[in-house]
Amino acid sequence: MRRIAVFFTVAALVAACSAPRRVSRALAGPPKRTPAEKEKFAAAVKRGAVIRGMTKSEVREARGKPQKTDTVQHLGGNVRRWVYAWDEVYFDATGVVVGVKAAYR
Repeated sequence: MRRIAVFFTVAALVAACSAPRRVSRALAGPPKRTPAEKEKFAAAVKRGAVIRGMTKSEVREARGKPQKTDTVQHLGGNVRRWVYAWDEVYFDATGVVVGVKAAYR
């Protein structure tokens, strides 16, 4: 019985310690970029391409309004998913692209 109490105490401490990091990361704002990165992302927007590291506004500029948006479970956390006719774009809590998946429908 004592082992169970210790387990739950440790689990609660770990959860409490990790929560502030998630909040601070979400409040960090858009990523800081070098001039070369800015150029790379601007060129991708012009081509209509979506690459990791883009913001939601860049994706909307490159692809337009998504057909569907929802939240899905991914690697133990929730991510925002924008669904287009030809692919799905996944965003982290800060609104930055963490993945693009071809959608075969």
